Amino acid sequence: MLKALVSVGKLTLPPDGQGAARAFSRIGYEIENALADLIDNSIDAGAHGVEITLFRDDKGIVSVSVADDGRGMTAERLHEGMRFATQTSHETSDLGTFGMGMKTASFSQCRSMAVIARTGTTISACRWTHASMRSWACELLEESSASERFAAAYSALGIPHRGGAVVLWEDLDRMKTGVGESDLDEFLDDLLGRLEVHLGLIFHRFISAKRLVLHLTVRRVDRKMHFPRQVRALNPFGYAVSGKPTYPVDLEASMPGLGKLVLSAHVWPARSADPAFLLGRRTGTHAQGFYFYRNDRLVQAGGWNGALPDGNTADLSLARVAVDLPPGGIDVNVQKSAVQFPASAALALSRAHAGRRTFSGFVEDARKVYAAARRVPQQADGLPLTIGAGVPSVARARIRDQVAKKGGVRTIDFQWRTLPTGQVFDLEPAEDLILLNSKYRPRILGGARGSSADVPVVKTLLFLLLREDLKRSRSSQQQVARLDDINRVLFALVGSL
Repeated sequence: MLKALVSVGKLTLPPDGQGAARAFSRIGYEIENALADLIDNSIDAGAHGVEITLFRDDKGIVSVSVADDGRGMTAERLHEGMRFATQTSHETSDLGTFGMGMKTASFSQCRSMAVIARTGTTISACRWTHASMRSWACELLEESSASERFAAAYSALGIPHRGGAVVLWEDLDRMKTGVGESDLDEFLDDLLGRLEVHLGLIFHRFISAKRLVLHLTVRRVDRKMHFPRQVRALNPFGYAVSGKPTYPVDLEASMPGLGKLVLSAHVWPARSADPAFLLGRRTGTHAQGFYFYRNDRLVQAGGWNGALPDGNTADLSLARVAVDLPPGGIDVNVQKSAVQFPASAALALSRAHAGRRTFSGFVEDARKVYAAARRVPQQADGLPLTIGAGVPSVARARIRDQVAKKGGVRTIDFQWRTLPTGQVFDLEPAEDLILLNSKYRPRILGGARGSSADVPVVKTLLFLLLREDLKRSRSSQQQVARLDDINRVLFALVGSL
């Protein structure tokens, strides 16, 4: 029999601050997850409104603020909140749990994080930086400058008079684009789109119930004018009509150590172009699987958690399952983007049932709906074409209204890419793309600033000129000659600019 290990003394080994800072910066948060983690804290503080502002200049993003209209904090409460792994007690309804989220989320994106809080008429502010973490000495910030930065973080919400808190990121090592102004505009446009999808999805129950209003703003540091965008709810189960009349159906799974979990199984209608189905992608294949909620906050969007070893195939793209988790007993990863079940849970989920209705039967039903839609040729259903990415969202909506007020559409996106010299555009019908040659972008822009939604009139005219070509599954010699002629004319025009 092996002897037990015997202690002969103790060492006090405080963590190395510089090493801890490096570890936090590599913890694996994407900016969408990091900001969602901060919003969790705002909701726990009783906030109804949260405003995220990206402050920029011509070269890049200077700082990011997350401002709320919650209860705020006293200086003592703020000091405790700045502690890593604080012992602050939490209610079972809270979205934050470990006292680490604000710090780990922030330092995954920046090297300097300040928190400015108000309670009554008093402002308190503290800051952690990579440098101050070396000695674990949190900075106390002067009230006057903190009050100014507090006020600057609010626009759509209005400055709260008695409460509120602002988290401020500076020295943004994960958000340095190192590009020109036109590319920065494109980066910001893409980032805002990703944030709208992610935050609208994660907090869709709060937004739909009017318990939370979210705004996103890009604000130039040298200008006062800016235009906040309100985030809309993106309900992953928000179809108008089920893909199969007998769904949704509630199944029960007996989970080891937890008891019963209710699995609400849904089948989306086939060929949906609804943003709530696509969730920011071109197809819904990535979004199939389980949607786990805790206290109405989505903590996992899609994936089968081992219940379907051959999952995430296109024929299961219509299958989604909503599950409300109990407040405790199930672990969620640090980023709050995935549930961590024990190995035995996969089998329990796959055996969920309600009478004769089973999980495997649900999976088969979803496959059948998908297969039935595939048997109807896509080309024969006559879906009208409309413009997707590449023009401003307002223009996209108006064009779609002109093309098809109701029903599905086929969306054609524009992308700038490097094409052969002399070729102004190219078509990729299989990918629903019109490509524009980035070599000629400066001339086409005529000195204007580029963005992902630039030259909308040029793109719209080109779309109207080429939409019949995009409908064809094969190219005839006559069509190829016609496209070559159009390219030659446009190249001659671009060369004269």
